[in-house]
Amino acid sequence: MSDNSSDKIAVVLWGANNIFSIADAGDDRVYEARIKGKKLNTGTTQYNPLAPGDRVVYEAVGGPEDSHPSAMIIGRVDRKNELSRWNKKRKQDQCIAANIDEMCVLSSVQSPPFRPRFVDRALALGEYNRLTMRIVINKADQGIDDELEERAAYYRQIGYEVSLISVKEGVGVDHLLDQWVNKEILLLGQSGVGKSSLLQAIFPEQDIRVGDINMKYNRGRHTTVLAKAYPRPGHRGWIIDTPGIRELDLYGIPPEDLGFYFIDFIPFAERCGIRSCRHVHEPDCAVKDAVAQGKILEDRYDSYLNSLIVMEESARKSKDWNYNKL
Repeated sequence: MSDNSSDKIAVVLWGANNIFSIADAGDDRVYEARIKGKKLNTGTTQYNPLAPGDRVVYEAVGGPEDSHPSAMIIGRVDRKNELSRWNKKRKQDQCIAANIDEMCVLSSVQSPPFRPRFVDRALALGEYNRLTMRIVINKADQGIDDELEERAAYYRQIGYEVSLISVKEGVGVDHLLDQWVNKEILLLGQSGVGKSSLLQAIFPEQDIRVGDINMKYNRGRHTTVLAKAYPRPGHRGWIIDTPGIRELDLYGIPPEDLGFYFIDFIPFAERCGIRSCRHVHEPDCAVKDAVAQGKILEDRYDSYLNSLIVMEESARKSKDWNYNKL
């Protein structure tokens, strides 16, 4: 449904079992809400009709003096974008977050080490969903080696914002927040990179669990189980935290289209001798030539090949992807 100026609009903070926490878009008053009639007509078949960041039309239940205000959700405002995953158990599309102004791909220098394969997959997923993206590398106090410097410089060269921060030392966080004023930011990162610590630094008054690093596996304990939006005080925007993840599925992208979402490939792919070139074994491939000439970072190309192999293997094993052309 469209946003009518007379409607009361709220932002979904989180939801579980058809109970939602929503914040009024005008005064940030938080309500415990349920869907009126128990079913929301959104015109989609998604597993979850609402996700953090969604704008909803609501009716307050009770008076303004209630200490625990409640509300009924009567409609969802049309989304400008979303990020989704495939719910394997339910065999349905599941929205992670909606109305995203910027997706922040959070990684770290060490503990756990910077993982370019994860970052490149996240960037491809963001490109597919037409999101603006930023790479944030935490724990910069542990030192940036030459390989990571080269990676960061390359990401900047192809058009991505890269921010080096240290939550522990308080370096770069304020500058980052200045860039995020009046925006809805989605944090996406693997376990242990410091998402919860970053949120705790931004929202010191919130009870945000911060997990210890599991030394055996060198990753943070899974402390966030649901995506959740945190409103910045003074109507200065929203930050959506997602559960720390180990692997990232490139949901929705057919394997043969993956090259379109590695944006540094695009200027060269247009010159490939075969129109349907996958940039693997095909002759007269301008992308492979660009890699050989140093115009595309070789390790970035390796990320592409790695992702393509994983996607094709998933397609062979699962009918859920609805992909039958390998």
